[in-house]
Amino acid sequence: MPNEYDCNTHSHCQLFTPTFQASNSMPPSNPALFSLTSKQKLIQIASGSDPPMMTPPNSIIQTPLLPHQKTGLAFLWDQEIPNGKSAHNLWATSPTGSTCNARHIITNKVVSSFESLSTNTPLGGMLADDMGLGKTIQAIALLGTSTKRLITNPQHSTPTLLNYQLEI
Repeated sequence: MPNEYDCNTHSHCQLFTPTFQASNSMPPSNPALFSLTSKQKLIQIASGSDPPMMTPPNSIIQTPLLPHQKTGLAFLWDQEIPNGKSAHNLWATSPTGSTCNARHIITNKVVSSFESLSTNTPLGGMLADDMGLGKTIQAIALLGTSTKRLITNPQHSTPTLLNYQLEI
């Protein structure tokens, strides 16, 4: 590792500012967050962000999923729909200003930083379980759960759907 390496910067850009000073113009949306460490904030957020378990349709997926696989399927499904519950669990939106010129301030719940830009709902996610825990069956279950949506609202050509059906 080079002597000039600093873990808080990358290409001379600051990655993380350990101290935070709130400006007077933007009061914190949740004052209790300022008294917690970043690690405590992450634990608080993660403890309530797991989606409920989801079971794929039996007509498509006949292999029963284990509880952690059902939770993983619910997480993946939530990542595929706009405005899913877990999409912005690190950000909180609060309106400011009058009703005439109201704007939304987006607050990062971990480092308590403020943004005035709107965030787009991210689609897609990453399932990073350890080897042997069933990521493949969860991905197949996601495809099986999505099949009805694809057939009723086709965004792909019929040959593509037939190929999906042959692969499953």
